[in-house]
Amino acid sequence: MDHDLARLDEPSHPATGDYRHEHTRRWSATISSLDAFVFVTPEYNSSFPGVRNDS
Repeated sequence: MDHDLARLDEPSHPATGDYRHEHTRRWSATISSLDAFVFVTPEYNSSFPGVRNDS
């Protein structure tokens, strides 16, 4: 399952669950329905890459 994740653009902290944007609600519903998940990301300079600015 793939998701085009945008940078976090919610006004509240994610732990509150107060999501204003539909893409965040969809992501939350998907993740909440799973027992586990794996993030696969390329390595950049011995760490994870930054956020893309093209969204």
